[in-house]
Amino acid sequence: PLPNIFALILALSAFYFWFSGNLAAFIWCSGYSIIIFRAELVLLMGMIILFELYHARISLLNAFLHAACAGITSLALTVVIDSYFWQRWCWPEAEVFWYNTVQNKSSDWGTSPFLWYFYSALPRAISLFTPFLIGYGMKYDKRTRVIFTMAIAFVLLFSFLPHKELRFVFYVIPLLNVVAAVGLNSM
Repeated sequence: PLPNIFALILALSAFYFWFSGNLAAFIWCSGYSIIIFRAELVLLMGMIILFELYHARISLLNAFLHAACAGITSLALTVVIDSYFWQRWCWPEAEVFWYNTVQNKSSDWGTSPFLWYFYSALPRAISLFTPFLIGYGMKYDKRTRVIFTMAIAFVLLFSFLPHKELRFVFYVIPLLNVVAAVGLNSM
């Protein structure tokens, strides 16, 4: 499986902890998914933690301490394990991030228009009725507006990269499904 699949497992766990109000566990799951598997998740998880900091649900010091500990332990884990298998010192996700994002070479794999995620990828990945249910969900429960906003903002930010694949943004599909489920429940 691709690293996105492993990252999705930790991202789903992080979302669970976010919804449950366990922000320390949210930070740990997010940190491991970002450092070990997919660096782009820093955009989505970062927006969520900034939202929680703004609303004073966690202190900056607590967030920093948990993030630092999660970052150090996950970095040590991935470097030791991956260096063993690659037979050289390496941090694979940093190398991928450097190549694809900093050097902007992801376009070597092909490019898509800016709005491709919105008119092609996400519509094919979600049910035909999901957008309507999302509308009901946001009308019925204000908390779903935050979830929806985080998901769409992540996709919008990721749209700036020229190379696009659904697997890069499929972390938002469960979030959209949560909002749609609230909408379905309100009917």
